[in-house]
Amino acid sequence: MEKEENPIYERNTLEFVTVALEYCTFVETAGNTGLFDFVDKATKLLPLLYLKASLLPEVESEEETELELSVSEDMYESVRSRIAGLLGERDSYLETFHADMRYSDTPIAAFISENLADVYQDKETRKLCKRLSLCAARTSKNTGDSNY
Repeated sequence: MEKEENPIYERNTLEFVTVALEYCTFVETAGNTGLFDFVDKATKLLPLLYLKASLLPEVESEEETELELSVSEDMYESVRSRIAGLLGERDSYLETFHADMRYSDTPIAAFISENLADVYQDKETRKLCKRLSLCAARTSKNTGDSNY
């Protein structure tokens, strides 16, 4: 596969990786800014991340192996607790899409910090990044280019 045909070098892929890295850095450093700045940036960055993910090319994996997650439970908890600490009492909201909600008189709470930490550790995103990296490695091996 030539470098020009490799999906890892496509503009949409590179833009997604750039925005994903910005998101990871953003949540890892939550608490270094004030609440207003955090919410302001989150409301801009999350839709951009979604848009860039929706524009990614289809990638077929030649291998059907289970990929390791690179986010440990401690990393996840660190991100979640930083965001929870920053949001304070504003962290929770009522979950209206939960299956048990229609049978319950008791509200079901969800937490923004958990949702943002879930995006941070998203297994499907990590699988895609791993597939793209494998694809780039194969291209590099075939073309002799070690700068991917």
